[in-house]
Amino acid sequence: MTHFPNVETERLYLRELTLADRQVVFEHFAEPDVTRFMDIEPCRDVKEAEEICFVSGL
Repeated sequence: MTHFPNVETERLYLRELTLADRQVVFEHFAEPDVTRFMDIEPCRDVKEAEEICFVSGL
């Protein structure tokens, strides 16, 4: 499994998603405006957000 390196600048911090992020991922991807131009439907529950976290590198 390839891990995403942490990237930090003065104004930005990027890191891999973890299962601890699932609630925030759910809230973000449950918004139809967020997924409107993506090839996914809005999340219906936290379980779908866990799948996003898993695909992203868990």
